[in-house]
Amino acid sequence: SSPRGEFLNAHGVFGSIIKIDGSTIIAKGNDDVEKTVLVSGGTFIRRGRETVPLSDLNANDGIVIIGSPNEQGQIEAKLIRVFDLDENGSGLPMHSVKRPFSFF
Repeated sequence: SSPRGEFLNAHGVFGSIIKIDGSTIIAKGNDDVEKTVLVSGGTFIRRGRETVPLSDLNANDGIVIIGSPNEQGQIEAKLIRVFDLDENGSGLPMHSVKRPFSFF
């Protein structure tokens, strides 16, 4: 795998939401490993060009999460990008072929 992929897996998740419990997201990465993600007041959540609250996120939403691992092995999210999964649920942004996908 590429160094970029290793970086993302070490400090984030590229996949989908399994469930949301309060300010904790349980997400499944493309490697099928479940990860616990902690959302704080300092976490930026973006859907398209809009900043959205955690309450706008739902199970099965596609996500890219960037953050820092804590001592419990959870990810403290700094940025969450939410996107619609393609028809096959592959986890790729639907518009990735038409234009570059930007985290910001």
